[in-house]
Amino acid sequence: MKLKNNCGFSLIEVLIALVILAVGILAVAGLQVTSIRGNAYSHRATVATSLGEGQLEVLLGLDYDDPLLNPGNHVPIVQDQYTLVWTVSEDSSLNNTKTIQMVVTWNEGETKSVTLISMKSGA
Repeated sequence: MKLKNNCGFSLIEVLIALVILAVGILAVAGLQVTSIRGNAYSHRATVATSLGEGQLEVLLGLDYDDPLLNPGNHVPIVQDQYTLVWTVSEDSSLNNTKTIQMVVTWNEGETKSVTLISMKSGA
């Protein structure tokens, strides 16, 4: 009587395959966490940029001699978790101009910021 040769997998082969599969799934999970963190940072940076641009547009729409455009640092504006601070310098690049530097900061474990710069003409 001849014994049949089974063509199935041995227990060792199945365990090795499961270990390889587990390592692959853990790698994908790690990439997913990194992706979620990156997306969250991008969202906050986009919101900060949008807030900064909005406030910068308000400042650019003011008269050249408005007190909010006096040279120096100005009182911070806090919106949600974002802080907007602007600094005005006069005639730094061209005569009869003001350079406005808007810095928007937020905290996500460490302080992050976005800086926007624009110029306003006095003419």
